[in-house]
Amino acid sequence: MPGHRYSDCEQVVMSSLPGEDVFSTRYDIWGFMFGPTSGPRRLSVHMSGHDNIWISGTQYLFAADVEVSTTRVEVGERLYIVFFDLARHQTQHQNTTYVFIRVCAAHLTPVNIRAEDDLQDILRVLLVLASRFPAIGGSMVSGELSSP
Repeated sequence: MPGHRYSDCEQVVMSSLPGEDVFSTRYDIWGFMFGPTSGPRRLSVHMSGHDNIWISGTQYLFAADVEVSTTRVEVGERLYIVFFDLARHQTQHQNTTYVFIRVCAAHLTPVNIRAEDDLQDILRVLLVLASRFPAIGGSMVSGELSSP
């Protein structure tokens, strides 16, 4: 995708690379965006095999210079794929955008997120991300970056 760079984080099973695969399957689902603007988002998600997932139109979700990272987090029986800016997550946590997609663990097929059912899980996923990818150059205190 023009203007976007993509990377994979540790423990990633999915790639956020825009697909060239003509055999990808498109799913129009409800995801959830968390950040300066939060709420349900209608997303066009593409799957190719079991190891490649990407969102069409990420230019509307992330700034052009953002390197989008992906990781997966399990909460109980639910599996979430998270797209986010790792560098900003580690330095300006309060200004980071996270896009959540829920997938069926058995098939890795995207399913709709229902805010009323998934919001607590999404908050748990954010806690996992904070421990998995800790702040750099300071520590997070009450959502604000502080000096060590």
